[in-house]
Order: sequence, then structure tokens, then C-alpha cells
Amino acid sequence: MKGVQMARTCAGTPTQYEGTVDGYPAYFRFRFGCLSFTIVKKGADPSWSLGEDVLHHYSVKYDDLPWAGDMSDQDAREIMRVEIEKFRVALAGRNS
Repeated sequence: MKGVQMARTCAGTPTQYEGTVDGYPAYFRFRFGCLSFTIVKKGADPSWSLGEDVLHHYSVKYDDLPWAGDMSDQDAREIMRVEIEKFRVALAGRNS
């Protein structure tokens, strides 16, 4: 996906990716059955940021098994693709 640089940073559990989306720091994590994907303002840490620094956040209970945390690369990238599209639409609306 153009403008997206996300690399898997953990080979096992949890499923975790770090990188950038259109130059904005981004973080994806699936652990204990919960999935989150966050994009933040430039210079902020997407794994810890709250409030005004957060530009896009998606969080959902993805699996009922409390130890669930392993996800295929294909599934993780599809979730990120959908959320990145939502982020870009929202960002375009803010900038118009």
C-alpha cells in the first residue's frame, strides 16, 4: 500500500507491527484477544499516546480466548488496510 511502511516486530505472540502511514507513526497490536491500531501525530509514540496526539484509533475484542494473540500477516494487513482507508478519508475531511 503506497505511503505505508509497517513491519512486524514480533515473530510470535503478540502480533505487533510498527511503522508509518503517510509519514505518521503507527502501531498495531493483537494480544489477549484484543486488537488495536493507532496512528498519531508526527513526533508522538503510537504505542503510548493518548488524547490530542491520536489521529486514528481502532480497538476491538477480536477473539474470546484470553491468551489469543497470534494472527496471520494477511489478516493483520487487511485490518490495517481498512483502518488506513478510514484514516485517510477522515484526514482529507479535516484538511478541506
